[in-house]
This record gives sequence, C-alpha cells and structure tokens, in this order.
Amino acid sequence: GTSTKLGVLGCPDLDGDGYADTMDAFPRDATQWTDDDGDGYGDNQSGFEADACPSTSGNSTEDRFGCEDYDGDGWSDPFDGVGSDAAPEDPTQWSDADGDFWYDNPDGNFADECPNAPVASGAATRLTGIDRNGCPDADFDGYSDPDENHNASMGADACPEDGYDPTITSTVDRFGCLDSDGDGYSDPDEGWTVAMGGDAFPNDPTKWLPEVSEDGDGSSGGFGSIAMIGGVVLLIGAIAAVLVLRGRGGPDADKAWTAAPDGLPPLQAMAPAVAMPPGLAMPASKVAMPPGLAMPVAAPAPVPVVDPAAKSYYDGLLAQGYDPASALSYTQQYYPGFQA
Repeated sequence: GTSTKLGVLGCPDLDGDGYADTMDAFPRDATQWTDDDGDGYGDNQSGFEADACPSTSGNSTEDRFGCEDYDGDGWSDPFDGVGSDAAPEDPTQWSDADGDFWYDNPDGNFADECPNAPVASGAATRLTGIDRNGCPDADFDGYSDPDENHNASMGADACPEDGYDPTITSTVDRFGCLDSDGDGYSDPDEGWTVAMGGDAFPNDPTKWLPEVSEDGDGSSGGFGSIAMIGGVVLLIGAIAAVLVLRGRGGPDADKAWTAAPDGLPPLQAMAPAVAMPPGLAMPASKVAMPPGLAMPVAAPAPVPVVDPAAKSYYDGLLAQGYDPASALSYTQQYYPGFQA
C-alpha cells in the first residue's frame, strides 16, 4: 500500500491522499478524508463539497453543504446568522428578495406577486391582500396600488391614497374607495359621479341607484300618467260602441245563428218531459240467469263518427246559453244520430 498519514504506513490507499482506506472517511475522494459530524460532507474546507458546519450534522445542499435544514428544501436555516432560507419552516419557499414576508417562488405558499417591490403590503405583518399579495398598498386597505400590469379595472385600488378603514371600503362600482354607508358602492367625488356608478345615496345603505320616474328620464313629469288615463278612456269608449251596435240588431240578432241550417226545416218546440205519477218508480227489469250460465259479455259499441257540422251547431247552442239536454235535442232534429 501507499498510505503515509496518521502513522499508518504502507496500507492500501485507493484515492492516494495518504490516508489508509480503513481510516479515510472518503476513500475514493482525494480532497476529503475526515467527517467529524458524520453528515457525509468532508471537513477539508478546500475540498469537494466541504462541510460549512463541520461540528453540526446537517443536510443542506443549496446555499451551503452540511448545515441544518429544518424543512428539507435544501436551503440552510438562518438561525446561525449565515443560512439563507427566508422561510425555514416552509419547504415550498426559501427566498424573499424584497423582505415583505411574501416569498419569491410563484408556485409555493405565500407567493409574492410583486417580488421586487420593497414597500409591499403588510411588510411587518404579512397582511393578506384582496386583489394581490405582496404588492404596494399605500393606504393599507387590502387593495394593491395600481401599476402598469394591474389597473383599477383589474381589481387594483381606485383610491390608493385614501387610507380609509377597509370595513367601509367600496367593493361594487370600484375598489378601495370610501363607502360611508357600507353598501358596497363608493361615495361620488370629482372623478367619479353618480352617472359613472357612484352611490346616489351615500348615507343610506338600502339605496344606491338614482331614482327614475315612470317616463324613464329621471324627472317627475306627468306625461306618462296622462297617456295612461287617455288609454283607459279610449278603451271604455270602444266597449260602449260595441254594446250600442249590438243593441241595434234587435233581439233576433243574438240568436240568428241558431236558425236551421240551409235546406232543413225550422226547429220544433221541445215536448215537455213526462213525469212519473207520485209513488211510482220505473220498474227494473232483471232476468235471472240459469245456474251455471254466465251473462254474455256485450261486444264494445262502435265509436260513433261525429259530424263536424253537427258538433259545431251543438257547441253554438251551448255558447248561446242552452242547457246540454236542450242543445242535444235541437241538434238531433237536424242531425239525427248525433251524440254529444
């Protein structure tokens, strides 16, 4: 062998660093040979993947090797003042370039939507933004200040310097502006009128839209009412005219359509119904069947074919006020066999 270190001479030394393989912590790495904390990273600071924390076992691999990494994301914990993990307990985040406690990995937790904005919303408390997280919010109402990539129409603060209490901040017509009555509609101002969507009743939480009159122009004129009255008068006049014209036709005009159809004799008066003498009833005819025989079942009656002309005549009598029996009898005088 070729070993020469630690008083062990002539033993196998695969990597040729002078340390016998049996005593070399890294027998295949000539730049490392000891690992005092046993974390797999060598103690030689000039060697390969040198242990930045040689007396403390660690598993960090990104910013430095061999230091503690509580969340296992590869970035060493900052508790020794050297580690760079900005979120040591969150494996999805590790850096915070602008120091606002919103982090730079867009796919991780608490992602910063404005990672290079040092004056960000909630820099000390990580306030959750309403439209965006980690972006400037001058009045701290939860709505981020507008910028070239995110304007008021996209949800940014329409009144970024108002400084109003977020509990009375508008949320309907525009975001982040004063809403005195808390109905969601902002109070109108010089740049935002009622016509543009501002609250027409800024001190009444039950109303916000301007009142519109019946004629739809916002005025209280009476033209619509006059037109309605005129329409009613015209309708009454039309009904009166119909009644007058109908009266001129005489009593026969009302029932003229009940006259006999062309080519048929006139209607005959209905004979009065014959009443049974008091105390008498229509005898019931019941013939007893011999024992063992059953009553024959009658074949179903054919469905009668209804004459459309007869049906129309019958319906006309009903519409004129005749009872069904009388209407049927009169109809059968002209259309024998008709059944209602």
